[in-house]
Amino acid sequence: MADLRELSQHNTDLRIRVQDAAARAAAQTELTMRRIGADLHDGPAQYLAYAALRLDSLRDKLAPGDADTELDTVATAVNDAMTELRALLRGLSLPEIAGRPIADIVQAVAEAHGVRSGHTVSLDLRCDNNPELSPAARICVFRFMQEGLNNASRHADGTGISVALTCSSRELRLCLRDHGPGLSATPEPADHEHGLGLAGLRDRVESLGGTFRARTHPSGGTELIMILETGHQT
Repeated sequence: MADLRELSQHNTDLRIRVQDAAARAAAQTELTMRRIGADLHDGPAQYLAYAALRLDSLRDKLAPGDADTELDTVATAVNDAMTELRALLRGLSLPEIAGRPIADIVQAVAEAHGVRSGHTVSLDLRCDNNPELSPAARICVFRFMQEGLNNASRHADGTGISVALTCSSRELRLCLRDHGPGLSATPEPADHEHGLGLAGLRDRVESLGGTFRARTHPSGGTELIMILETGHQT
């Protein structure tokens, strides 16, 4: 019995060490993404903005009809590049979430998504006890909301999006639903656009010792669920 207890404790210690290592790796990945985002913003984005301004200036100096087609083609390419770059920067950037209650983080992501997409997000936030979460877990909540809402807008046209957050002394549970066609009708592409994808979300959640579920809800639509333990957070 003593050997079994020792082995069980050893396994528990190993599990916690693996989760802590995964959390540190996730935090480092986010830091790297933020640095890349800053480099893109300060470099290529500024050059493209300057090119767009120069094109407008050049158009004003030309006589009507002179090279209009060529200028329009170049201007369209520059604007398209700026649009794609902004989408990349939105995916890479991460707001300051370290000291914010977890319910505020969920609400802020939902409100920002609503402003950007025009889609209404219904919220049911029951997290009065505000559990202590590691930086990696907070980032995980943010990315879960970000990716889940983007999926709902892309695959369900933003219909019936709802988010439910509940917290207890032992776990945090976050559920995101829509009223779209469901997972079976919207298979995830291999080259997921500007996001983590469901596979990436699953890896992120499970690396923290949490549970991730993605399914077509019995009453229709897609349902994503994330459960994180609120103990052993570092």
